[in-house]
Amino acid sequence: LHAGQYQFVESVFDLNEVFYSVYDKLINKRNLKSNSVHCNLSMPVTHEFLIFSDPKAFKYIINNLFENALKYTEKGEIKIGYRINEKKADVSLTGKKFKVCSEDFDFELEIFVKDSGLGIDKSEQKFIFDFFRNVEKSKIKLYRGTGLGLAIVDKLAHKLGAKIEIESKVNSGTHIFLRIPLKEFV
Repeated sequence: LHAGQYQFVESVFDLNEVFYSVYDKLINKRNLKSNSVHCNLSMPVTHEFLIFSDPKAFKYIINNLFENALKYTEKGEIKIGYRINEKKADVSLTGKKFKVCSEDFDFELEIFVKDSGLGIDKSEQKFIFDFFRNVEKSKIKLYRGTGLGLAIVDKLAHKLGAKIEIESKVNSGTHIFLRIPLKEFV
């Protein structure tokens, strides 16, 4: 991706299915740290939510953000999902397909991961999307990582035309969200 080698392959996919797949895989893999972490999946669209874009990019982003939340949250709550921020009041989502667009969009899809974990100091937040950067300073590395995951998330998000933002406070948790403009796809 960094070298420009990743090719987006667009197809129609169900966003809900991507969330269920990632959620089920990671919950089973982590076994919820002896039930000390409560996880919520929040999706306002109960039927299929079809998007024309690169499903692998969406899956990677959602998987990485949720995996990080699980890694850095010892107890408390993690909430993942999406919400719809409507630009036009008359947008109906039922039985339609949507595509990522940069102009004249109908609404923003906001994908979010919010946790009550360790949090990130304000001075370190600007570095979390840099390649090979870990913001943890402790001498004992409790949370191993290569420093690639969030950098790749950032690159994929930008290729999708998304804006990625973070709100975090040390010992209070982190809220990362992506705002992706969507338009009806015929």
